[in-house]
Amino acid sequence: MEKDLNGVVFRVKGLVCALNALDVREILAGTDWRPLSVEGEVGDYLKIRGKTARVWDLGPTFGFPPAVPEGVNCFVTVEAPALRQGSGQGSDRNHLVAFWVDSVLELVNVPAGNLKSIPPSFAEIPASYLQAAFDYQGEPAYLLNLLEILKAGFPGGKEWTLEDKQLKPVYSRQSTVGSKALNPNF
Repeated sequence: MEKDLNGVVFRVKGLVCALNALDVREILAGTDWRPLSVEGEVGDYLKIRGKTARVWDLGPTFGFPPAVPEGVNCFVTVEAPALRQGSGQGSDRNHLVAFWVDSVLELVNVPAGNLKSIPPSFAEIPASYLQAAFDYQGEPAYLLNLLEILKAGFPGGKEWTLEDKQLKPVYSRQSTVGSKALNPNF
């Protein structure tokens, strides 16, 4: 990369990731969150400053088991451009996406000279999802390619958001929990 990275660093199933700080709209760390019902449909939605955002669990996107909404949860919220033109009501607007992560670590500045290229094949993560790698406190960290992840769409082909809908809390949900170790070499 040609420029220094000012990024938000977070963990997803033990993997240290980062997003450019300019792409991050809001960080919600330590949030007691439950799935919400939008007009009868139970889904992963989050209310952020009066707007409804679809929650995107990054674990399955990277080949890990899904997270479980127990206790406190962390979200890194971005504004997703309208990528699917003509896909229905509101497709011409930007939408909020709340990436569900294990923990938000900190804001960092990484000099451009410390950013490394990503190998063409990396674990189960599509190479297009990663822009660069860098050292974070002795661990490899990966700068995510936000636009490529958003282009892939929500798991299961779900819509971006359902803004201006009535939300109701839902207090039960079944999920599986698991972990997966990565030994990244770059």
